[in-house]
Amino acid sequence: MGFIKFGFTGCLLSFCMGFLASGQSVHLSAIEPTIGLEGKINSRLDYFFQYTIENQFNEEQLEDAFFENGIRNMDFQAGVSTDFTTDLGGSFSFTFRFREPFGGGMTTELRPIQQLTLATQFFKYRFRQRLRADERFIQRKPGSRHEFDLRLRYRLALDFPLQGDRLDNKEYYLNTNVEFLYTPTENDAWFNRGYRGYSGLGYQFNDRYKLEIGGAFETARISRELGRENAWLVKMVWAIRI
Repeated sequence: MGFIKFGFTGCLLSFCMGFLASGQSVHLSAIEPTIGLEGKINSRLDYFFQYTIENQFNEEQLEDAFFENGIRNMDFQAGVSTDFTTDLGGSFSFTFRFREPFGGGMTTELRPIQQLTLATQFFKYRFRQRLRADERFIQRKPGSRHEFDLRLRYRLALDFPLQGDRLDNKEYYLNTNVEFLYTPTENDAWFNRGYRGYSGLGYQFNDRYKLEIGGAFETARISRELGRENAWLVKMVWAIRI
């Protein structure tokens, strides 16, 4: 089964590199730390909170579009989740986003989120398929009204422990995924679809604390005229379970 460890990641990297040849594009780099807190409400329901910052390192300009360095997004997310069966789970959450919170043109975004996750175990390897709907109410300019966008997402993920057949305390694991994003409310929706990929190494300290660090690649077309926005991110997630 060793080919699964490296084959999935290799396909992901090849997938990402294919977009580097796109002619008129912007290439951004950023770091995205997240702190997550989760716990149980009762025997059926869990709650979770997340705080995420996306900090862009470089500046880019493509015709009239300017991508400034600094904190691009600051997210506050709260939600509940449940398991319908041993393999199928679902969640509902709400995200409040500040866009460019410390720049001169801060705007906000309100985002209710619903998702279903189907997990399939194959020996120590766990495959997860996620369907997610984001109802995005986006403020395009400071002081303007929030406009509605519907984003549909499908993600295929694989995770597995690097020691033994199951993840125990003080052990490492690998988590990798690819994702397809489609916004049917946009003009040229299929043409402007987006893709994301991620591979990360995690460490479970104990039943309460887990740390994961990885690299992500995200790409989406800005418009037919302006090409793609490609972003490389270093993601860090500190998860705490109460």
